[in-house]
Amino acid sequence: MLRPLLPNGFELMMIQGVVGALEVCAYQPMHLSAQTPLLLVSHPHPLHGGSLHNKIVQTLAKAGVEAGCLVVCYNFRGVGRSEGEFDHGHGERYDLKAVLAFALERWGQREVFLAGFSFGAWVSCLVADAVNPTRMVLVAPPVSLYPMERLALPAIPLTVIQGGQDEVVSSEQALSWAKTRSADVLWRAQAGHYFHGQLLWLRRAAVLALS
Repeated sequence: MLRPLLPNGFELMMIQGVVGALEVCAYQPMHLSAQTPLLLVSHPHPLHGGSLHNKIVQTLAKAGVEAGCLVVCYNFRGVGRSEGEFDHGHGERYDLKAVLAFALERWGQREVFLAGFSFGAWVSCLVADAVNPTRMVLVAPPVSLYPMERLALPAIPLTVIQGGQDEVVSSEQALSWAKTRSADVLWRAQAGHYFHGQLLWLRRAAVLALS
């Protein structure tokens, strides 16, 4: 089976995680400086085909490039070449932290943006209070599947991108949760959970949220 193509300019590498190796995909801008923000993109549920090759993850990654970010995507434990087993979000939070630590050590301390789709949005929220990012972008946050209302989030710019025809996550609950977090909401009434036929709109929305 052929591996899906990576976005242009992205490099695939392996790093050390808590329970073994983690597969990482990174884009370094040509004119990298201390002011270049680091964008970490987390993928959807590992047991439902989620990986760094997911089309929404890659759309977010491309938006990050367009917004001038240093962009890092990665596979959670047990996905692709990442070692370990699915851990229901408990271990996955440490995967995200390991990738962040690697990126900051390799490219230096800088602003951190967190982005995630569905399960990846949940994991991003799990670590937000600990890693204190300066911005978050969440696509279809799974508020009807996980107790996201219990999480403490830092007082930072937060954008929720949500489709009105979401067949996996309750759109109404996502909107209500976003309001309680004083988040900016980018709403696409005709979009489902996977934004079929709406990726160009999603990319433009993500660029807006990251800029």
